[in-house]
Order: sequence, then structure tokens, then C-alpha cells
Amino acid sequence: MAFSTQTFGNISWQESVKIGEEDRQFTFLGTEPEFMHTMGLKILQGRNFDRNNPTDEGKVILNEEAVKYFGLQSPVGALVGSEGRQFEVLGVMKNAYYNSLHSPVAPLVMAWKDQFSSVANIRIAGSPVAAVAHMEKIWNEMSSNYIFEYRFLDESFDQLYKSESRLANLFMYLAILAIFIASIGLLGLASYLAEQRTKEIGVRKVLGASSSNIIKLLSGEFSAWIILSGFIAVPLSWYIMQQWLNQFAYHTQLDPFIL
Repeated sequence: MAFSTQTFGNISWQESVKIGEEDRQFTFLGTEPEFMHTMGLKILQGRNFDRNNPTDEGKVILNEEAVKYFGLQSPVGALVGSEGRQFEVLGVMKNAYYNSLHSPVAPLVMAWKDQFSSVANIRIAGSPVAAVAHMEKIWNEMSSNYIFEYRFLDESFDQLYKSESRLANLFMYLAILAIFIASIGLLGLASYLAEQRTKEIGVRKVLGASSSNIIKLLSGEFSAWIILSGFIAVPLSWYIMQQWLNQFAYHTQLDPFIL
């Protein structure tokens, strides 16, 4: 377990420091030494905060994007900021997606801030239901004046893509409706053509035409329209899906043949 000022999926605290004559804005997160392990984050250079080293409270850990953003060639031990407000870099962690994939990973600066940390991040082993019930029991014993509130990390990230889920459901229902209407129309057209050519079909049957020949005769007139509609619909569908994917900073490449 580890406390933090905010949690992944909802980190919005912005700070800034002056680099030369320019103000550099970044995302800030107050954490504890246990936060890295709890959230499964990986240190690439330097080290994590250490409770046995009180001076670590004045230092920071940067993600890879922050190292590039501040232009640090040798980040560990470097000072970020200007005189009067500088932070010593204790370590560099691997980039992690802490907010929506609609935007690229932003520069993140983590500092040891026990006094401002109000969110408990807990890694659960075993049954989540039993774990939550146990935590609620302990909470009520220790702090009966405050309501016990919790949220799973995957739920926090799901909220970031709620509009996409609604859009996907809408398109699914519209697609089902369109297929149903098209099927009824196709059945009606086939019935109409068969009725209009009843005499011709009878003559062809008398002359020895097989059932497959009759089916080819009836389907030939509207097969061309089906093929034409496919040539129009497939590129249009690919374009619309590609534009939707482009809303995300990180997305798969859509192969036209997947349609």
C-alpha cells in the first residue's frame, strides 16, 4: 500500500519551473517510497525514495518524457529549475500511461509528499470482494465519521473511455438495424423479380434449365448493385475508422483488408 496526492487515471496537478527564460509546465504527483512497487513502476536510472534516507524528501523522480522535456543528458543528480526553486533528480522511471491514451505520455515529476497524500493505493492479492469488505471494516473502526470510498484502477481508466464505449454500442445497434433493413429489402427485391419473371422461369424450366441457372438469372440483376455498394462502403468505413483512431496518441495501424 502507498499513499499519493492523486491516482493513475486522474492525475491533473500541474506545476511549473523556470528553465532559462522559459517556464516549463509538467504534471506533478506526490507519493511515498512504496508507490513504485504498489503501482508496478520500474526505475531505469538512479533509485527510488528511501525511508531510511530523510534527505530524499527534497528530491524527485522523473519519467523518461520529463528527462527529454527538461533536456537532461545525465539526469541522476541533476538540478531541475532555477535558483530559489530547484529539485534534485533521484531517479528516472520508465514511462507509464497514467492518464488517457488520447494524449501522449506527458512529463511527470514525482516527489515524496506524505503531508499532501490523501489517496491510498492498495494492491490486492486474492478476492477483491473479500479485500474491500475487510478494508471497509477497518476503515469504519478507525474513522466512523467519514464514508468509505473506493475505486478499482481499471474502473478509473474505463471512465476515460466512456464516450468511446457509448459510441461503439451506438454503432453496433445501428449496424444491426441497417443489416436487418437491407435483408428485408433484398428479400422483397428478390420476390418481386421472381414474380415479374414467373413465365420466363417456367419456359426455361421446360427447356431444361437447372435450379442453379434460374438462381443465377434472378440474382444477376441485383448482384451488381451489391458489389457496387461494397466498393463504396468499404473505403468509407476504413476512412471513418482511421479518423477515429487518430484521436488517440497511441493506436494500431488499420489494415484496409481487415474490413
